[in-house]
Amino acid sequence: MKQAFTLIELLVVIAIIGILIALLLPAVQAARAAARRMACANNTKQLVLAMHNYMDAHKTFPVGSHGDMSLRVWCIALLPYLEQTSAYGELDFSRNYQTAPNPGILSLRYAAYSCPSDSNRRLVGALAGHNWELHNYLACSGSTANSHVSVSSPSGWYPRWPETGTDYVEHRGAIFKGSTTNPLWAKIDDMPDGTSNTMAVSEGIQARQDNTPRDLRGFMFYVNTTLFTTYNPPNTSNVDYTINSDCNADENPDHPCVLRDGVNYVFYQYAARSRHTGGVNIGVADGSCTFISNTIDLDTWRALSSTYSGLSISF
Repeated sequence: MKQAFTLIELLVVIAIIGILIALLLPAVQAARAAARRMACANNTKQLVLAMHNYMDAHKTFPVGSHGDMSLRVWCIALLPYLEQTSAYGELDFSRNYQTAPNPGILSLRYAAYSCPSDSNRRLVGALAGHNWELHNYLACSGSTANSHVSVSSPSGWYPRWPETGTDYVEHRGAIFKGSTTNPLWAKIDDMPDGTSNTMAVSEGIQARQDNTPRDLRGFMFYVNTTLFTTYNPPNTSNVDYTINSDCNADENPDHPCVLRDGVNYVFYQYAARSRHTGGVNIGVADGSCTFISNTIDLDTWRALSSTYSGLSISF
C-alpha cells in the first residue's frame, strides 16, 4: 500500500516549484527581451539595406524630408524597397499626407517600422481627424538639429542654441532635411568619412496619447518627426525640442520634451530612444547594424552621425 504525501511534503514541493519559477522567470523575460531586440535590429538592418537599394535606383540616399506636410519623407521613399510597392503606388504625391487617398495608406501599421519592444500606439483623431499608427525608426540628420536652410535666405532659419545664441548646423548627416526649394540628397561621394563610419538610422519611442495635447513623436510619415540628431546621447534624460504643440511632456516623462517658438531657439531636435535596456540599435550607411550603449562617448556619438567628422570609429 502506497503512502500518500503528507501536507508538509506537499507544501515543500509547492515551495520548491515556486522557487524554480522565480529563478526561471527573469531568465525567460531576459530571453524574450533579447529576442525583441534582435527583431528590432533586423528591422534596422533592413532599413539601411533598403536605402542601398534606393541608392542603386536613384544614385542618392533618400532625402530625410522636405516640404511642409508633403510626402517627401525618407520612410515613404523606402516603401517600394520594403515589399510595400502596392501601398507606395496608391499614394498621390500631388497631395499632402492629410488628403485622400494618402491617409488610408499612411495610417496603417508597417511591421518593418515597428519595434516589438515598444507598445503599438495610435494618434487618434489628430491631424485632419484621422487615426495614425505610430512607429519606431528615425533617420539621422546629424549632430545638431533636423533642419537646414541657406544662410543667405531672407527667411532662413538656422537653429539658435539656447546655450550660446549662435546660429549653425554642424556635422551634416547622411539623411538630412532640406527646405521646400532646397532638398538635400546625399551621395556616397558626399561622405568623406566613408559609409562604415556614418550612421543612417536609429530608434525612437512611440509617444503615449492618453490625453491631450497631442504628441507626434513616433509619427514617422510627418516631415518634422521623422529625423533625430546626436546632440544628446541615446536615451537621454534631456528634453526633445519641438514646436506646434507636437509634444506632451506630462504624458511621456520617460522622453521629455519642451515647446520652442522656432524663432529664438532650435526648431526640432529629437534624440535616439528605445525600450531596450542600455542602448539603441543603429543602422550604419554601409548596410550594417549594431547596438550602441547609452554611455557612448558623446563626441564619438556625434561624430558617428557626421559625414565628415574625420574620425574612424570602431564598434
